[in-house]
Amino acid sequence: MDNEIIDTWEFPAEASHLQGLRDGLRDVLRSHHIPEIQCRDVVLAVNEACMNIIQHAYSTNPEASKNVTHTDAEIRIEIEKLDNLWCFRLIDSAPTVDTSCMKSRDLDDIRPGGLGMHFIEQIMDDVNMIKPQDGTGNILELSKRL
Repeated sequence: MDNEIIDTWEFPAEASHLQGLRDGLRDVLRSHHIPEIQCRDVVLAVNEACMNIIQHAYSTNPEASKNVTHTDAEIRIEIEKLDNLWCFRLIDSAPTVDTSCMKSRDLDDIRPGGLGMHFIEQIMDDVNMIKPQDGTGNILELSKRL
């Protein structure tokens, strides 16, 4: 069986657009009869990954502020599946991310924030950073058997 492209969309890399992402993703998963608990988990993981792109790849990266105009700061999501393996590919045009910085903080360090990578790694079956063929931006691929 071939991979099936489920949906693709782009949105500005701004936190105010994440509600639309969550709603759209939830609708896609529900339309494929994914159980509600798995919908919630996947929506949480994809939302956290997008927030990390917004906060770290675009907003706080000095290179991002120099090289990416506001209108260029977008996130593209591609949802693909093969049988029960779903792939959520998040593509941005921010400067290349140092993957050694992509880790959860120590869970004993109790304070707000910083748990996005922990949630993503716990929820998803596989998390990979893929180098784009043209060398521009980042591709984060999250996979989950649903």
